[in-house]
Amino acid sequence: MNKFLIIFALLLVFIRSSYATEKSSEGHFAKHVLDAYNINTERLPLYSELTNGKSEKVSRKLLFMESLLLPVAKLMDMHAFYFQQEGIAVLQKELMPMDLLPFKEQAEKATAFFPLDISKLKSDLNELLDQDDFINFSKKTDEYLTLLENEKGAHCLVRHFLESIRRSANYAPIHIRETQNLNIASPKKLIKRFIKLHLFAFKNAEAIDHLAYPLQAEGLPIICQDVPVIPAW
Repeated sequence: MNKFLIIFALLLVFIRSSYATEKSSEGHFAKHVLDAYNINTERLPLYSELTNGKSEKVSRKLLFMESLLLPVAKLMDMHAFYFQQEGIAVLQKELMPMDLLPFKEQAEKATAFFPLDISKLKSDLNELLDQDDFINFSKKTDEYLTLLENEKGAHCLVRHFLESIRRSANYAPIHIRETQNLNIASPKKLIKRFIKLHLFAFKNAEAIDHLAYPLQAEGLPIICQDVPVIPAW
């Protein structure tokens, strides 16, 4: 058996057992990932039926990425709990609920997909993040989001990641100031790790978006309706 299939199967077992036994005790980030995984698992056969199986590769790649993310999310939640118990919503305020995502079989057809220069995107954002320049980091994500405005119904996963790190960057100075007021350790390193986790995954997100576009061009809102809109604040 292909070793990647074996890894995937083991991760599926891990996720299912985690979801069944730890749902009540999981942190906010892990819950977010688990909710996303659960939604995409439920929707995989629905999309598959609508596309005669064409959507399954997109769904499985998305699920695989989420399965890899879960152990990291659990670890980050352990660090975030220190701040959360002090009343500082690190890795909590940044996350949107996953339970308000309606399912539609058809939507407006996507009409354009322009591949992004992911290497430049990551370089631009990493440079600002390494300087702790959260303000200009947020502005730079806005610039990239503006590039995607003409791609309605496409690039939905990359857009989701950009919205997520923009919100995180916007709240970073607030969280840091709150810890300073309490004279406790700063959450800056944790916040930057959370953002860098997204930056690391951008290449895969772009690949999944590219794979999903032919389906989106036929009016299937896969991915686009499976992630929440994330406001800047």
